[in-house]
Parts: sequence; C-alpha cells; structure tokens
Amino acid sequence: MKVSKENIVGLVTAVELFTDSDEGIEWAGRSEGENPDWPGVYRVLAANCGQAGRLEEGRAAVAELKRVAPDITVETTRVQMPFENPADQERSLECLRKVGLPEH
Repeated sequence: MKVSKENIVGLVTAVELFTDSDEGIEWAGRSEGENPDWPGVYRVLAANCGQAGRLEEGRAAVAELKRVAPDITVETTRVQMPFENPADQERSLECLRKVGLPEH
C-alpha cells in the first residue's frame, strides 16, 4: 500500500472540506489513483458524494470500499474511525448511509 504525504493531506483536506463536498471529492479522487487498495480513500469519497447528493458516484465508491474492505459497515466505521466531534462523525456516517454502506 502506497501512502504519501500528499495522499494523507488530500484525505484530511477532503474531510476538513466536508462542507465543500465537490472539492473533497476532487481530493479523494487524487488519492484514489495513488492508493487504489486503501479503504480510507473510498470512505472519504463515498461520504463526500453522499453530502453532495452525488449518489451514483457514492454508491460506486461504496462498491470499491467493500472490494478492499469487505467487512466494513457504518458500525465498524463508527468504532474504528472516531471523530473528535460526535456531531461531525454522525454527519459523516449519515452520508455513508445515503450512498448505501450497510449499517451492520
């Protein structure tokens, strides 16, 4: 798995820019090319697509997420990826639900 500083910055930026989901999607897309087997790329992409209402793209990101992490669910994401602010985490999880990530 190849993870460069640029990729990390891109993913962090995507999360931070959650209110500008189109830019978050762009950053996640850049990271996807470098890390096609890293679940974080698809999780961030799916959540930003859900936020932006780009449901078809979000469902495709969930399909890729399930390809690289078959057991991932909303609940495992909640446990494994806590946010400092619980409201931000719930908003992210809700976006993942919108694009089809299973609850359990």
